[in-house]
Amino acid sequence: MGGVTIESESIAIDKGLQWSGPGYFGAPSKELLAFPDNLLVDFTTSVNAFGVDLREFQSFQSAAVITVYGTDDTTVLGTFNLVLLTGGTPLFWGFHDAGGIGSVLLDNTTRTWSPIIDNLEFGQAQSAPVPEPASLTLLGLGLAGMAGRRWRQRKA
Repeated sequence: MGGVTIESESIAIDKGLQWSGPGYFGAPSKELLAFPDNLLVDFTTSVNAFGVDLREFQSFQSAAVITVYGTDDTTVLGTFNLVLLTGGTPLFWGFHDAGGIGSVLLDNTTRTWSPIIDNLEFGQAQSAPVPEPASLTLLGLGLAGMAGRRWRQRKA
């Protein structure tokens, strides 16, 4: 996958990544986790938004901590706590920062494996244009004019 590197946070020989196929502890599709370690997603291209499906193995429940870093990979943009429930149902989680995202660390604080990930999406999200004050004023005047016209028509 271009633009991203996914790795086990540690470089120890006995730690690494695990692909789990469909049906493995309730997996809906092929998924990825780090075992026994945290999972690091490092973006190698310019990214200001990402989203991912997270889950825990079916019949397990865990607490996850997601830490999002800026483009320098050291500035923490946010730390988020999630509970991944026992049903094994994926939970979508996403983040956006206009200044850019460098990496994301996924930590399972109650298990010896990382949160399980699937459907990682990332890129440059476009911000919705903010209307100018003049445009908002014209819109407000137009709506007020239409309301006044209806009021006069009812009165007549």
